[in-house]
Amino acid sequence: MRVVVLLAILTACGPTAPRPSRAPAEPDSQAVSWAEVRTAIELLICIQSFPDGTGERYELPIQGNREECKLPPPATALERATTRAFTEANDVLRAYPDEDRLAQEAMRAEAEPTNRIAAVRAALLSDRVVAVLLRRIGPALAAESLRCTDCPMPPATTPRTIAWAELAPYLAAYVWPDPVVTLRGADGKPSGAPTHTMHMCVGINGIQRMTTVDEELRFAALLAAFGTEELFARAPEIFAEVRDEPAYAALADDTAKTEYLRTHVGPRVAADAMVRAGICRSLGRFADDTPIRVSDCRAVAP
Repeated sequence: MRVVVLLAILTACGPTAPRPSRAPAEPDSQAVSWAEVRTAIELLICIQSFPDGTGERYELPIQGNREECKLPPPATALERATTRAFTEANDVLRAYPDEDRLAQEAMRAEAEPTNRIAAVRAALLSDRVVAVLLRRIGPALAAESLRCTDCPMPPATTPRTIAWAELAPYLAAYVWPDPVVTLRGADGKPSGAPTHTMHMCVGINGIQRMTTVDEELRFAALLAAFGTEELFARAPEIFAEVRDEPAYAALADDTAKTEYLRTHVGPRVAADAMVRAGICRSLGRFADDTPIRVSDCRAVAP
């Protein structure tokens, strides 16, 4: 009996039917890799030539501009996202002149086309530039229903709160009157009205005349100034107002006139209420790109 039962048990516990295999996972159509994102970003960097007005042409590295790179409109979600992110990043990247200078040097040093564009892309995509792009890639991808599976995290900024009075001299330095030049005849007497021009740019400014430069304040001032329409609107008006002052009209020497303008125009622009409100709004917009927080901005109406 024991044997029969055992045989029955063994028969009942015979080989089981094979389990159906698990269906392969569906590909995640919303996922993209950092390698894909990086490649799409690099395609937005090119070298183009432009006429110089004398019949010759000159070359420049271009970044984040599909039209200037002669690229078709973005056709895929990834192309749309990276184009959007790069376009927004350019508001910050124009305040980084070193990468552009290095890219131009790399462009001139390389003759072979493939090596040339690779060198330019390597120069422009420095760590700090990539960080600026990464801060904008996530939202741009999300707007296209995409997500990056392994994109690096950009470094976080540690806020630093200052008073407006600390930032104002740097803003003033970026509103920089050029040397006044009065044309003179052979007899040394003025032969026409003096020329009055002004620069608001990365290269020609008053930063060089500062005895000490706080790099974080310099960059915050430059970044905010470039992004503030009120500054570009009010600066020429204040420039004209200062030139109409009796104290300026009384000066006969071009050097003295130049110094008067440089002493008065920039600080008055930085003190202008409209400019100040605009700068505060710009600093808020670039809060992820600069640690500078201005305590006085809290009292400025948006």
